[in-house]
Amino acid sequence: MFKNLTTPKTIPAAIIGGFLIWGYGEVAVFVGKTIWDVVMNPYVEFVYDNNQIVTSRVVAKVDKKYFVGTATGDIDGKGTIKIKSIEDSSVKCIGSFQYVSRKLLSGKGTLNCNDGNTAIFNFQGRDNISGEGFGRSTLGPVSFTYGYSPDESSSAINVPTNLMR
Repeated sequence: MFKNLTTPKTIPAAIIGGFLIWGYGEVAVFVGKTIWDVVMNPYVEFVYDNNQIVTSRVVAKVDKKYFVGTATGDIDGKGTIKIKSIEDSSVKCIGSFQYVSRKLLSGKGTLNCNDGNTAIFNFQGRDNISGEGFGRSTLGPVSFTYGYSPDESSSAINVPTNLMR
């Protein structure tokens, strides 16, 4: 009734098939969790455009200067971050980030600002769309939140809430 499934041809096919299912399964779970997190968080927007799927609000403190902006991630775990200074709106920074581990929700990134300053950072997600990061820049220490409410950002990185509204 059933064929012998242990022939030399079926074993490699089963192994390859298993890896494909496992690999796509991880992406499917990541996307599913991300969509759920977006639905539950008003500080995040879900837009599918050129593989960019999630945009989270960013609040950053660089030394004693404050920045706000967005981080937009794609399905591959990579994305862009764009922030501007609250004190001087002509100072803008753009950079990139990527997850080092989707399972642990951790990653790293860099920023380059139009005033010549640069930063490197690491981040740790509390879920697929929000979390905190820390690093260093040519101005001093960097701390930031993404996908947090103003009150959560204020508590996490000591930024006055009136600057974020």
